[in-house]
Amino acid sequence: MTKILSSALHGLVSFTAGGLLVLKAAPHVFPHQLCMNPTELKDHSGTIQIPERFRENLKDVLAKLGIAGHESKITLFICSGFSPLSAGSTKLPNGAVIGLPRSFLFENNQDVVNSGITFGKRQINWKSKLGIKLKESLVATNGNIAFLLGHELCHIRSLDCKYQISLAPAWLYATYRLAWATNRVLPRIATVNAIVKLLVIAGSYQAFCVTNQSILHRQEFRADALSAECDVQMALGGVDYTVKRLKLNTVLRALQGPAGELRYSEEGNERKSYSHPKLTERLRQLEEILSKKLQGR
Repeated sequence: MTKILSSALHGLVSFTAGGLLVLKAAPHVFPHQLCMNPTELKDHSGTIQIPERFRENLKDVLAKLGIAGHESKITLFICSGFSPLSAGSTKLPNGAVIGLPRSFLFENNQDVVNSGITFGKRQINWKSKLGIKLKESLVATNGNIAFLLGHELCHIRSLDCKYQISLAPAWLYATYRLAWATNRVLPRIATVNAIVKLLVIAGSYQAFCVTNQSILHRQEFRADALSAECDVQMALGGVDYTVKRLKLNTVLRALQGPAGELRYSEEGNERKSYSHPKLTERLRQLEEILSKKLQGR
Protein backbone atom coordinates (compact mmCIF):
# COMPACT_ATOMS: atom_id res chain seq x y z
CA MET A 1 0.00 0.00 0.00
CA THR A 2 2.84 2.37 0.90
CA LYS A 3 4.55 1.74 -2.43
CA ILE A 4 1.32 2.49 -4.30
CA LEU A 5 0.87 5.77 -2.43
CA SER A 6 4.50 6.65 -3.02
CA SER A 7 4.19 6.01 -6.75
CA ALA A 8 0.94 7.98 -6.93
CA LEU A 9 2.49 10.95 -5.12
CA HIS A 10 5.57 10.84 -7.34
CA GLY A 11 3.34 10.79 -10.41
CA LEU A 12 1.25 13.70 -9.12
CA VAL A 13 4.29 15.85 -8.34
CA SER A 14 5.89 15.04 -11.72
CA PHE A 15 2.64 15.89 -13.50
CA THR A 16 2.28 19.15 -11.57
CA ALA A 17 5.88 20.16 -12.24
CA GLY A 18 5.47 19.35 -15.92
CA GLY A 19 2.21 21.29 -16.10
CA LEU A 20 3.85 24.26 -14.39
CA LEU A 21 6.70 24.12 -16.89
CA VAL A 22 4.26 24.19 -19.81
CA LEU A 23 2.26 27.00 -18.20
CA LYS A 24 5.37 29.12 -17.69
CA ALA A 25 6.79 28.42 -21.15
CA ALA A 26 3.58 28.90 -23.15
CA PRO A 27 3.56 32.75 -23.23
CA HIS A 28 7.14 32.75 -24.54
CA VAL A 29 6.56 30.00 -27.11
CA PHE A 30 3.32 31.63 -28.31
CA PRO A 31 3.84 35.32 -27.40
CA HIS A 32 1.32 36.72 -29.88
CA GLN A 33 -1.54 34.51 -28.80
CA LEU A 34 -0.92 34.35 -25.04
CA CYS A 35 0.76 37.66 -24.26
CA MET A 36 -0.04 40.26 -26.90
CA ASN A 37 -3.68 39.40 -27.70
CA PRO A 38 -4.99 39.42 -24.09
CA THR A 39 -3.18 42.66 -23.09
CA GLU A 40 -3.31 44.73 -26.28
CA LEU A 41 -5.14 48.07 -26.21
CA LYS A 42 -8.25 48.05 -28.38
CA ASP A 43 -10.91 50.58 -29.35
CA HIS A 44 -14.24 50.31 -31.17
CA SER A 45 -12.45 49.84 -34.51
CA GLY A 46 -10.03 47.17 -33.30
CA THR A 47 -6.42 47.24 -32.13
CA ILE A 48 -4.46 50.48 -31.87
CA GLN A 49 -1.86 50.93 -34.59
CA ILE A 50 1.76 51.43 -33.61
CA PRO A 51 3.09 54.90 -34.52
CA GLU A 52 5.94 54.84 -37.03
CA ARG A 53 8.24 56.67 -34.59
CA PHE A 54 8.11 53.60 -32.32
CA ARG A 55 9.38 51.39 -35.14
CA GLU A 56 12.17 53.85 -35.92
CA ASN A 57 13.10 53.90 -32.25
CA LEU A 58 13.19 50.10 -32.25
CA LYS A 59 15.64 50.02 -35.18
CA ASP A 60 17.90 52.59 -33.50
CA VAL A 61 17.91 50.80 -30.15
CA LEU A 62 18.57 47.40 -31.75
CA ALA A 63 21.62 48.92 -33.47
CA LYS A 64 22.87 50.45 -30.20
CA LEU A 65 22.53 47.07 -28.47
CA GLY A 66 24.46 45.36 -31.26
CA ILE A 67 21.56 43.26 -32.53
CA ALA A 68 20.55 45.25 -35.63
CA GLY A 69 18.35 43.47 -38.15
CA HIS A 70 16.18 41.66 -35.60
CA GLU A 71 13.21 44.01 -35.97
CA SER A 72 11.39 41.51 -38.19
CA LYS A 73 11.38 39.05 -35.25
CA ILE A 74 9.90 41.56 -32.79
CA THR A 75 6.31 42.77 -32.76
CA LEU A 76 5.47 46.02 -30.99
CA PHE A 77 2.04 46.71 -29.55
CA ILE A 78 0.31 49.09 -27.16
CA CYS A 79 -0.67 47.69 -23.76
CA SER A 80 -4.02 48.42 -22.19
CA GLY A 81 -2.19 49.36 -18.98
CA PHE A 82 0.59 51.75 -17.97
CA SER A 83 3.39 49.20 -17.56
CA PRO A 84 5.54 47.67 -20.31
CA LEU A 85 5.92 43.94 -20.88
CA SER A 86 7.68 41.50 -23.17
CA ALA A 87 7.61 37.81 -23.98
CA GLY A 88 9.26 35.35 -26.31
CA SER A 89 12.69 35.36 -27.89
CA THR A 90 14.19 36.19 -31.26
CA LYS A 91 15.73 32.70 -31.10
CA LEU A 92 12.31 31.02 -31.06
CA PRO A 93 10.17 30.44 -34.18
CA ASN A 94 7.40 32.84 -33.12
CA GLY A 95 9.79 35.62 -32.19
CA ALA A 96 9.13 38.12 -29.41
CA VAL A 97 6.61 40.81 -28.53
CA ILE A 98 7.07 44.08 -26.66
CA GLY A 99 4.13 45.94 -25.19
CA LEU A 100 4.53 49.67 -24.58
CA PRO A 101 2.36 51.59 -22.07
CA ARG A 102 -0.75 53.22 -23.49
CA SER A 103 0.51 56.57 -22.22
CA PHE A 104 3.27 56.46 -24.83
CA LEU A 105 0.67 57.44 -27.42
CA PHE A 106 0.51 60.92 -25.87
CA GLU A 107 2.97 63.33 -27.48
CA ASN A 108 1.86 66.44 -25.58
CA ASN A 109 -0.40 67.58 -22.74
CA GLN A 110 -3.32 68.24 -25.05
CA ASP A 111 -3.24 64.62 -26.24
CA VAL A 112 -3.77 63.54 -22.64
CA VAL A 113 -6.74 65.88 -22.20
CA ASN A 114 -8.30 64.86 -25.53
CA SER A 115 -7.98 61.15 -24.71
CA GLY A 116 -10.85 61.29 -22.22
CA ILE A 117 -8.85 59.08 -19.89
CA THR A 118 -10.32 58.41 -16.45
CA PHE A 119 -9.13 56.59 -13.35
CA GLY A 120 -11.72 54.41 -11.69
CA LYS A 121 -14.43 56.25 -13.67
CA ARG A 122 -13.34 59.44 -11.94
CA GLN A 123 -13.21 62.54 -14.13
CA ILE A 124 -10.03 64.61 -13.95
CA ASN A 125 -9.92 68.38 -13.58
CA TRP A 126 -6.97 69.01 -15.90
CA LYS A 127 -6.51 72.58 -14.63
CA SER A 128 -6.02 71.48 -11.03
CA LYS A 129 -2.57 70.83 -9.52
CA LEU A 130 -3.30 67.11 -9.61
CA GLY A 131 -4.44 67.29 -13.24
CA ILE A 132 -1.33 69.20 -14.32
CA LYS A 133 0.89 66.71 -12.50
CA LEU A 134 -0.94 63.84 -14.16
CA LYS A 135 -0.52 65.32 -17.65
CA GLU A 136 3.20 65.78 -17.08
CA SER A 137 3.59 62.17 -15.96
CA LEU A 138 1.83 60.69 -18.99
CA VAL A 139 3.56 62.44 -21.91
CA ALA A 140 6.39 60.31 -23.37
CA THR A 141 9.53 61.60 -25.08
CA ASN A 142 11.59 59.70 -27.66
CA GLY A 143 14.17 59.17 -24.91
CA ASN A 144 11.55 57.52 -22.69
CA ILE A 145 10.50 55.24 -25.54
CA ALA A 146 14.09 54.34 -26.46
CA PHE A 147 15.02 53.53 -22.86
CA LEU A 148 12.00 51.31 -22.31
CA LEU A 149 12.53 49.49 -25.60
CA GLY A 150 16.15 48.94 -24.61
CA HIS A 151 15.07 47.63 -21.22
CA GLU A 152 12.67 45.06 -22.70
CA LEU A 153 15.11 44.10 -25.46
CA CYS A 154 17.74 43.36 -22.80
CA HIS A 155 15.30 40.95 -21.15
CA ILE A 156 14.73 39.29 -24.53
CA ARG A 157 18.39 39.19 -25.56
CA SER A 158 19.50 37.79 -22.20
CA LEU A 159 16.81 35.09 -22.32
CA ASP A 160 15.63 36.09 -18.85
CA CYS A 161 12.54 33.99 -19.49
CA LYS A 162 14.56 30.79 -18.99
CA TYR A 163 14.62 31.43 -15.25
CA GLN A 164 10.91 32.25 -15.16
CA ILE A 165 10.16 29.03 -17.03
CA SER A 166 12.41 26.57 -15.22
CA LEU A 167 12.86 27.74 -11.63
CA ALA A 168 9.41 27.01 -10.16
CA PRO A 169 8.97 23.51 -11.67
CA ALA A 170 12.53 22.48 -10.78
CA TRP A 171 12.17 23.83 -7.25
CA LEU A 172 8.86 22.02 -6.76
CA TYR A 173 10.33 18.68 -7.80
CA ALA A 174 13.49 19.20 -5.73
CA THR A 175 11.38 20.04 -2.69
CA TYR A 176 9.42 16.83 -3.12
CA ARG A 177 12.61 14.77 -3.39
CA LEU A 178 14.09 16.48 -0.32
CA ALA A 179 10.94 16.01 1.76
CA TRP A 180 10.67 12.36 0.74
CA ALA A 181 14.36 11.75 1.52
CA THR A 182 13.69 12.46 5.20
CA ASN A 183 12.21 8.95 5.43
CA ARG A 184 15.72 7.55 5.29
CA VAL A 185 16.99 9.38 8.38
CA LEU A 186 13.91 9.82 10.55
CA PRO A 187 12.35 7.22 12.84
CA ARG A 188 9.26 5.52 11.44
CA ILE A 189 6.84 7.61 13.46
CA ALA A 190 4.06 9.04 11.31
CA THR A 191 3.61 12.23 13.35
CA VAL A 192 7.33 13.07 13.35
CA ASN A 193 7.62 12.36 9.64
CA ALA A 194 4.63 14.55 8.83
CA ILE A 195 5.87 17.48 10.92
CA VAL A 196 9.37 17.34 9.41
CA LYS A 197 7.99 17.14 5.87
CA LEU A 198 5.76 20.16 6.48
CA LEU A 199 8.73 22.08 7.87
CA VAL A 200 10.83 21.15 4.82
CA ILE A 201 8.05 22.23 2.43
CA ALA A 202 7.42 25.50 4.28
CA GLY A 203 11.13 26.30 4.47
CA SER A 204 11.61 25.45 0.81
CA TYR A 205 8.70 27.69 -0.19
CA GLN A 206 10.14 30.64 1.74
CA ALA A 207 13.57 30.04 0.19
CA PHE A 208 11.98 29.88 -3.27
CA CYS A 209 10.19 33.21 -2.76
CA VAL A 210 13.41 34.92 -1.65
CA THR A 211 15.46 33.39 -4.48
CA ASN A 212 12.89 34.09 -7.18
CA GLN A 213 12.45 37.71 -6.10
CA SER A 214 16.22 38.18 -5.96
CA ILE A 215 16.57 36.90 -9.53
CA LEU A 216 13.72 39.07 -10.81
CA HIS A 217 15.11 42.19 -9.14
CA ARG A 218 18.61 41.52 -10.47
CA GLN A 219 17.19 41.12 -13.97
CA GLU A 220 15.38 44.46 -13.71
CA PHE A 221 18.46 46.31 -12.46
CA ARG A 222 20.60 44.73 -15.20
CA ALA A 223 18.10 45.57 -17.96
CA ASP A 224 17.92 49.17 -16.71
CA ALA A 225 21.70 49.45 -16.67
CA LEU A 226 22.30 47.87 -20.10
CA SER A 227 19.70 50.14 -21.68
CA ALA A 228 20.88 53.33 -19.98
CA GLU A 229 24.52 52.62 -20.79
CA CYS A 230 23.85 52.72 -24.55
CA ASP A 231 24.17 56.51 -24.67
CA VAL A 232 23.39 59.72 -22.81
CA GLN A 233 19.96 60.19 -24.39
CA MET A 234 18.78 56.74 -23.32
CA ALA A 235 20.17 57.26 -19.82
CA LEU A 236 18.38 60.60 -19.61
CA GLY A 237 15.23 58.97 -20.98
CA GLY A 238 15.46 56.30 -18.28
CA VAL A 239 15.79 58.84 -15.47
CA ASP A 240 12.96 60.93 -16.89
CA TYR A 241 10.67 57.91 -17.37
CA THR A 242 11.24 56.67 -13.82
CA VAL A 243 10.58 60.13 -12.36
CA LYS A 244 7.36 60.32 -14.38
CA ARG A 245 6.27 56.89 -13.17
CA LEU A 246 6.88 57.91 -9.56
CA LYS A 247 4.87 61.07 -10.20
CA LEU A 248 2.04 59.05 -11.78
CA ASN A 249 1.92 56.73 -8.78
CA THR A 250 1.68 59.65 -6.35
CA VAL A 251 -1.26 61.00 -8.38
CA LEU A 252 -2.94 57.58 -8.32
CA ARG A 253 -2.33 57.46 -4.58
CA ALA A 254 -4.25 60.70 -4.17
CA LEU A 255 -7.03 59.74 -6.59
CA GLN A 256 -7.68 56.32 -5.07
CA GLY A 257 -7.95 57.51 -1.46
CA PRO A 258 -7.33 54.87 1.26
CA ALA A 259 -6.84 52.14 -1.36
CA GLY A 260 -4.18 54.27 -3.06
CA GLU A 261 -2.35 54.83 0.23
CA LEU A 262 -2.23 51.08 0.76
CA ARG A 263 -0.91 50.49 -2.75
CA TYR A 264 1.59 53.35 -3.13
CA SER A 265 4.04 55.03 -0.77
CA GLU A 266 4.37 58.81 -0.51
CA GLU A 267 7.41 58.62 -2.82
CA GLY A 268 5.44 56.67 -5.45
CA ASN A 269 6.84 53.18 -4.85
CA GLU A 270 4.46 50.25 -5.14
CA ARG A 271 4.20 48.80 -1.65
CA LYS A 272 3.40 45.22 -2.68
CA SER A 273 5.48 44.82 -5.84
CA TYR A 274 7.08 41.38 -5.84
CA SER A 275 8.72 41.17 -9.26
CA HIS A 276 10.18 44.69 -9.49
CA PRO A 277 12.54 46.64 -7.20
CA LYS A 278 11.44 49.97 -5.74
CA LEU A 279 11.31 52.71 -8.36
CA THR A 280 13.40 54.97 -6.13
CA GLU A 281 16.17 52.33 -6.07
CA ARG A 282 16.03 51.97 -9.85
CA LEU A 283 16.11 55.76 -10.21
CA ARG A 284 19.21 55.96 -8.02
CA GLN A 285 21.06 53.51 -10.26
CA LEU A 286 19.97 55.34 -13.43
CA GLU A 287 21.06 58.70 -12.02
CA GLU A 288 24.50 57.25 -11.26
CA ILE A 289 24.81 55.93 -14.82
CA LEU A 290 23.66 59.27 -16.27
CA SER A 291 26.17 61.13 -14.11
CA LYS A 292 29.01 58.94 -15.38
CA LYS A 293 27.84 59.41 -18.98
CA LEU A 294 27.76 63.19 -18.62
CA GLN A 295 31.28 63.10 -17.13
CA GLY A 296 32.46 61.08 -20.13
CA ARG A 297 33.26 57.95 -18.13
